[in-house]
Amino acid sequence: MKERRVAANLVYINSKEFHKYHIVELFDNIVVNHYGLQEELAMTEWLGGTILLTHARDFDTEGVNSIEEFYAKADAWDDKTGNYYAYHINRVLSPSAKFRTDDGCGNGNIQRL
Repeated sequence: MKERRVAANLVYINSKEFHKYHIVELFDNIVVNHYGLQEELAMTEWLGGTILLTHARDFDTEGVNSIEEFYAKADAWDDKTGNYYAYHINRVLSPSAKFRTDDGCGNGNIQRL
């Protein structure tokens, strides 16, 4: 069993709702809590970028290029549970931003935490 606490610039709950400077707590790769970053907490890993929360577990993110596409594909995925899972992208993304760009600010790869 592995516990992990991570923080990012943005954490999306869905395609329209997000929180700035937020912490996500995981237990065995399942999100157990999330809340605003009020102060520096011991044992918190700063990932930066953007974390996306979804009920879809281990879905194929290939070809996903935006927050909207991510959630549309996650919503259509048939392996959903009552748990939340966290996916990380190393860029800070507004709702309309594209994941993959050639601006030198990161490669846009999506990783499940």
